[in-house]
This record gives sequence, structure tokens and C-alpha cells, in this order.
Amino acid sequence: AVVSTQSGHYGRGLLKVLNLDLWKFYLTYVKETKRSLPNFREKMMKAYEFALEKVGIGVASGNIWSDYVNFIKDGEAAGSYAENQKIMAIRRVYQRAVMMPLSNVEQLWRDYSTFEQNVNEIIAKKLLEERSRDYQNARRVAKDYEATTR
Repeated sequence: AVVSTQSGHYGRGLLKVLNLDLWKFYLTYVKETKRSLPNFREKMMKAYEFALEKVGIGVASGNIWSDYVNFIKDGEAAGSYAENQKIMAIRRVYQRAVMMPLSNVEQLWRDYSTFEQNVNEIIAKKLLEERSRDYQNARRVAKDYEATTR
């Protein structure tokens, strides 16, 4: 697992404590300590996936989802195959995120819609229609949660 590189109490505590700030710190730690490795991007993507697996359903985890999308977007893609792989990776993260009742799900939906429109307007309409119901449900739950926790 990605946390196996962690040392001592931090690594053990990370798995036991589902604290969003602790997981954000973990992502920062991976980013800062693995940046010089040749497989940095792969390690970082695994770290994001690991963090989202643990805390990605939390209402406040939307920033991790957004950061993950931006991390993928910032990656180099040399050639059409690599560019298509990058588009698919971004799409997968967005599609998972907009189904979650996140505090920023509306912004994620707008960003996802813009992304798909920029990739291909014709396909965008179909893809957005397919995800719209899940997004609407997630949005409703997020708003209900926000209303009950005020």
C-alpha cells in the first residue's frame, strides 16, 4: 500500500483516523517527498486514489477530488494515445466525483460539463445526460446535509 512508505505512528494513524486534514497532509507529504522520482505521477495518482478510497465520500472531501483532477490535467501527454489516456483519466475522476454529495459538487459538475464540451460537444451531451440523475441526487443530498448541519 502507499502508506507502507510512511514511518511510525503517522502511517498507522492515517489508516485508523479518517480525518480529512490528515489525509490532505498525507497527499502533500507524498507530493513533496516523491516529486524527484521518475514514477512520481504514478505514485501521486495512487496516493490520490488511496485517499479518496478512505475519505472521498465525505462532504468536505471535494477539494481532494478537484485537486486530483487538476493534477491529472497538469500532466504531460505526448501523442494522441497519451492524450486520450489523460482525457479518460480526467473523465473517470469527474464522473465519480459528481456522484458524491460533496460540498462543491455543483462546481465539480460545472467543471466536468466544461471539460466534456471542450473535448467533444456531441459526445458531451450524451455523457452529461447519463450522469445528470446521479449528479442531481448527489446535489440534493449535499444541500440537505448542509441544511441540517447549519
